[in-house]
Amino acid sequence: GYVLPADLLVRSQRQLQATTLGGMARTFKVKLSVEDDPEDMLRKFRSADFALRAPLLDRQNRIVGVINPQDVLKQQMIEDTDDMLRYSGVINPMRDTEENLPYATYFGTPVWTHIKQRSTVLTVLLLLQSLSSVVLSRYQ
Repeated sequence: GYVLPADLLVRSQRQLQATTLGGMARTFKVKLSVEDDPEDMLRKFRSADFALRAPLLDRQNRIVGVINPQDVLKQQMIEDTDDMLRYSGVINPMRDTEENLPYATYFGTPVWTHIKQRSTVLTVLLLLQSLSSVVLSRYQ
C-alpha cells in the first residue's frame, strides 16, 4: 500500500500516535509488471478509473517503482510518434535507430531532412500519378 502526504498532514497529533502507517495505507487499484507495454498499462489504469499511481512489479512480485498515468502517457506518445514517422517514410527502420536520430520531434527536424528522407517515396508517387493521368486521358 501507500500513504499520501495529505493523509499525514490532516490528522491531528493524537490520531497519528494512535494509528500505524499500516492502518493509514491505501491499497493499489492497479498492479503493473515490468513486462507490460504502455498500451497494457494504460488499459489497466483505465479499468481502475485512472488510479493515481500503481506499483511496478518485477517477475518475483517485488516493487521496482511506482508509476503514474502521466508517465505511461508520455511513453505511449513517444511510441506513437515513432510509429507515425516510420509509417510516413520519414524514418527508415532498417537504417535509423534511436542513437542515430539527432532530432527529438517531428517539428524539431529541419525541412530539408524530411525532404531527403522522403524523396524516394515522393518520386515514386509522382511517377505513379503521372502514369495514372496518362491512362485516364486515353479513356476520356
